[in-house]
Amino acid sequence: MIKNSFPTFMRPTRSTRRRSAKRQQFDAYQRLAAIYLLRLVLNMSGSLKQIRSLRFIMNDILSLIELSECQISEGDFEDNEGDKKNTLAHSSTAGLRKRMRRHLDYLLAEGIDANMPLFANIKLIGQTLKLNNAEQEILILRLLMPLIEPFRDKVTDLCVGCTLQSMVEYLSVMTVRSAGEIRKALQPASPLLQMGWLTIQPGLNDLEDKLIPADGLLDILLRDHASTDELFANFYQLVNRTQLEMDDYAHLQHDIDVLLPYLTTALQEKQVGVNILIYGPPGVGKTELAKLLAQTLDTPLYEVLCADQEGNALRGNARFTACNVSQKLLSKSRKPGLLLFDEAEDVFPGRHSVFFDDADDGQTNGHGDKAWINKQLETNPVPVIWISNRVATMDKAYLRRFSYSVEIDKMPTNIRRRIVNKYSKGLKVSAQWRDNLVNFDQLTPAQIEKATRVARNTQKHAPDQTEQIAERVLKASMRLLKQKYSSQSATVWTQFDRTFTNTDLDLDALIAGLKRNARGNFCFYGAPGTGKTALALHIADITGLPLHIKRASDLLDKYVGESEKNIAKMFEEAEAQGGILLLDEADSLLSDRSYAQRSWEITQVNEMLTQMETFSGIFICTTNLMDKLDAVSLRRFDFKVKFDYLTLDQRWSLFRQECQRLGGQLPSNPENVAILKQQVQRLSKLTPGDFAVVSRQVAVLGVIPQPERMIQVLEHECKAKGETFTQIGFVQ
Repeated sequence: MIKNSFPTFMRPTRSTRRRSAKRQQFDAYQRLAAIYLLRLVLNMSGSLKQIRSLRFIMNDILSLIELSECQISEGDFEDNEGDKKNTLAHSSTAGLRKRMRRHLDYLLAEGIDANMPLFANIKLIGQTLKLNNAEQEILILRLLMPLIEPFRDKVTDLCVGCTLQSMVEYLSVMTVRSAGEIRKALQPASPLLQMGWLTIQPGLNDLEDKLIPADGLLDILLRDHASTDELFANFYQLVNRTQLEMDDYAHLQHDIDVLLPYLTTALQEKQVGVNILIYGPPGVGKTELAKLLAQTLDTPLYEVLCADQEGNALRGNARFTACNVSQKLLSKSRKPGLLLFDEAEDVFPGRHSVFFDDADDGQTNGHGDKAWINKQLETNPVPVIWISNRVATMDKAYLRRFSYSVEIDKMPTNIRRRIVNKYSKGLKVSAQWRDNLVNFDQLTPAQIEKATRVARNTQKHAPDQTEQIAERVLKASMRLLKQKYSSQSATVWTQFDRTFTNTDLDLDALIAGLKRNARGNFCFYGAPGTGKTALALHIADITGLPLHIKRASDLLDKYVGESEKNIAKMFEEAEAQGGILLLDEADSLLSDRSYAQRSWEITQVNEMLTQMETFSGIFICTTNLMDKLDAVSLRRFDFKVKFDYLTLDQRWSLFRQECQRLGGQLPSNPENVAILKQQVQRLSKLTPGDFAVVSRQVAVLGVIPQPERMIQVLEHECKAKGETFTQIGFVQ
């Protein structure tokens, strides 16, 4: 009866030869490979032709163990005629087997040093992760194949067409263990397969392709490790702390309010199958949120490594193995903490993955098998936070098994302001520069952090160039990521003043009402420059609500159906983050469907109307083309506010205010002032936006504008709108 013990010939030994440590290790591995191959060959029976091929096998093995003087020559197989040939063949076979047995006995008697790194590391793994001796030896045997090339080649030649049963038999012969032990060690529920150390592939394969070790495992186990901690540091590491605070994720407060108590209970009760998915585009703070959750819970956060010690990226199955090993180890700790798995989309095969082929012999095919992955998500003993940049390619069978999911997309304005202020603290930048940075809604926290870090490093050398350097870094990053370098809000060149807004609604009453009840659909319509967008900005400022600005050009897509998705996402983001949603150029998305020539023109309007009906926040549309809006859409608006040109009194009052603000000076002569007033008031299509043109020209030219020059600019703007004048009437 074969005992279930580690091979007795593997014991601490001391070599009498003077060899390097590396050479001694390789000798030990070669000799063990020779033992396994000798056992395999001795168990075979065959014709003279097959025995001839064994001569080459044995000579390779004898060369490995440096017994070349014992190699077998062709003379041992001389052909003879008649019955004598068969007799000699039998004699040669018996002689060859006798030699093989003698070499095997020699190797077993001499022994193999069990302190070699591969053996010592697997012993450490076995002790820590409860691998029995049969499981340890199977792992050693399989890892020797890529390490000892002649061993791999000969085993591949001899162990062809493996089914699960024949593989068990081959392994039983080489390890001198019962088939029952081997079969049990390779069951789907065994540690070897559950943790991903080995994977059994479907179909008929040679042994090398039938039993697959985890990627990168051999490289790890061939290195010396002083302790268990040092060995397992190849699989996970402690994550450093984040600088961000809960207030930086205020827009996700509803999700955080669910996650913190849920994870607290899961850790206290050691619940299994706890998996949190945090997804969204790169750089939006997914990993930082995971760190913040762990810090708030006062529990360690460990990350499954995505690269080996040489910096080479680990493939999907190797990372799954690392995850499973980390789970097993951390679950034994007094304070297991949380486990972080980044770039999860790389390890979850899609719906049509080739991994989902059926396995033979009722055996799962390992890391790619849907049932195997689902099992991992249902039984993991330590809570895992999975980070993914995209989930569209992930099979729904996996998505359904996540306990909770959090989507992080663009930050609302108030949160982006916090991030900008946090990372730019100590930089020599103006408040205006910070405001401009806040308005770029496509920027991620990671981009802001990198830009300010570069600026901080260069500030001591070029203190006057801090803003320009940071902006160049941001522009380069946005070009690289194909982001639009467009501010979320236009620069306001004239301060909003209710006095200079000509509407058909009491704006003070409107703002007071929105303070009490922040919801409703509004259509602001009128000529360009009349203050529609400025009023929306003012409402956001007065109510203290974050403003989410979208333009029709941000939503329209060249592919059919994508515009509708963008519209839905716009409302979803605004709903989740709260505040005010402002859609500029709304006529492009709410045009009259009776004039539609293509189906997508209708579906876009339908999607807009559906979303408007269910949106619970403040939604403001601005348009210059009210007469082109769909009739049904007009009924969706609670308020339709018309913005008209400035009244006579507003024209003159705003002119005087802007002239003084920009440094100009009105004539001291009352008669000349009266002429100026007449010239300004006759501009019937004058808007606050026209005065913004004056401000921009002053900023470019750097000169103080005189009243006469201001009137020239304003008249030019009004002429562009189709207004005509009987005379110029400049002041002399």
